[in-house]
Amino acid sequence: MDITHKVLLVEDQIADATLIKIALAEAAPATEIDHVVDGVAALEYLNANPRPDLVMMDINMPRMNGLECIRRLRADERFVTLPVVMLTTSKAEKDIKASYAAGANSYVTKPVGLDEMIAALKVADEWWFHTVLLDRGDPVQD
Repeated sequence: MDITHKVLLVEDQIADATLIKIALAEAAPATEIDHVVDGVAALEYLNANPRPDLVMMDINMPRMNGLECIRRLRADERFVTLPVVMLTTSKAEKDIKASYAAGANSYVTKPVGLDEMIAALKVADEWWFHTVLLDRGDPVQD
């Protein structure tokens, strides 16, 4: 039996969101993905739905960027431990430092191609499984 991962994808670029969804389905087939387009929508989603297992978030988005969204999540006791992976094209040191300072658990630079995206998301999936599931005491299934 596969363990289903519930991921909230916060990405304003539809082409990037589509690529991430395809790659995540390939890397971790037992993944359910909900998609919103900015930080405001992410907070609304999180307040109205069951908590996902992982949030994958872009930095630069309209209405509320990813850094501000993470700061708000970390200020809310319900989401302090919610794993957040920044998934962005920015390789700028200031963005990497700002993401970790805001409370991101990981920072992944979006690859250009599907194969690179699948490889990156397989690594994220392994991290999720070992860090989140095992830490929360979920049974390991074959």
